[in-house]
Amino acid sequence: FKAEDLGNVLNYKRQADMESDQESFYFEGGTQVRVLPEKWRLKWQKEKKKGKQIKIQIWPKDGMTVDAYLLESIKLNNLAATRLKKTPSKIEAYFDSNLAIETLGNIELYQWYPVIVSGRHADGTNFGGAHNIKIVR
Repeated sequence: FKAEDLGNVLNYKRQADMESDQESFYFEGGTQVRVLPEKWRLKWQKEKKKGKQIKIQIWPKDGMTVDAYLLESIKLNNLAATRLKKTPSKIEAYFDSNLAIETLGNIELYQWYPVIVSGRHADGTNFGGAHNIKIVR
């Protein structure tokens, strides 16, 4: 835009088309999700043996059923589930705690971190939701 009239969207120096990869983002409340436990242990980062299971509960949006979700597409911070379960009212996805805590990157004790749950509906559209977890000793 021209410096003398920055607020005018029609007063541009150049105009071009831009293209990028499609990305999706989610916010808490997008899809109702719950992460159990809500407190993740710092020691999960260093454990070599198979860790505790993180359970994610996903409730379908109003007007949808659990059959509207592609179970194999469900991820936690881009980590695939180790086990999936469908009940009449919700979906449960399980993740290895050692791998799940690694998805948070550098973490600090007693801090809160968002966990993103994402996937696809049977019609090909994306869904997602978020839940905060706390790192404890």
